[in-house]
Amino acid sequence: RPDVTVDFERVRGQPGARSRLEALLGADRVPHALLLEGPEGVGKMRAAQTLAQILLCANRPRPTAACGGCGACHKLAAGTHADFSVITTDARTVKIEDIRAAERALRLRPVEGPRRVLVFEDVHRVTLGGQNALLKTLEEPPRDTHLVLTTSRVRWLLPTVVSRCQRVAFGPLSEAELAAVLQSDDGLDAGVAQLVAALAHGSLGRARAWDVETLVARRDRVAELDAALEPTTGAGLTAALRGAQELAADRAELTESLDLWLVWLRDQLVT
Repeated sequence: RPDVTVDFERVRGQPGARSRLEALLGADRVPHALLLEGPEGVGKMRAAQTLAQILLCANRPRPTAACGGCGACHKLAAGTHADFSVITTDARTVKIEDIRAAERALRLRPVEGPRRVLVFEDVHRVTLGGQNALLKTLEEPPRDTHLVLTTSRVRWLLPTVVSRCQRVAFGPLSEAELAAVLQSDDGLDAGVAQLVAALAHGSLGRARAWDVETLVARRDRVAELDAALEPTTGAGLTAALRGAQELAADRAELTESLDLWLVWLRDQLVT
């Protein structure tokens, strides 16, 4: 059905990256290894998953979209497709044993379709030993296999790993783009969406990770502290020290509070 078609419209912003991936699909020239690089939370994993679904779809309505309704698409949505897997971890690193296990799986023939897709999320977490093991697969890839690597730390990767991939760059979203998405997709009102977008530094993932009510409460407290520091109030140094003690009491929130203060001051200058 048209309403379940899956394409790169799911990836918000990123016109350059989307155009590049669509061009590769349209020309049927998707390489055996892609490196999606850019800041955290800007849509790299969403793009990798979308690309995998299009490649594995059994009934593509066009070269750059998956139908969303075939058996392969349903299995991908449920996370049960035998020819698609993601290597990720909650730990700090991906070890060489994980890479070797993935390599063994890649040597097997595809089970359900003509190709296999393996996604390495945050490939910069792979240890140097693991990267060297991965290099062998990148140099001698199995037939009908696509590896999609994502990273926000491309400088942590071995140059030989990077050189064997086609690179697709993702960038931070603009504040206007972020605010528009938060209003249309997340239902935030315009003022709150603009506040969150200003603090997210171009990352939709970071913007969605915040508790909005808590963020607004902190913003209001920053406004109160700023007002108390007005020279005309006479509070002066006492208010400044009290505010500093309050902010420093919770180190986990300190950076966020200072970011809020910077946004608050910038908005006053603009006004």
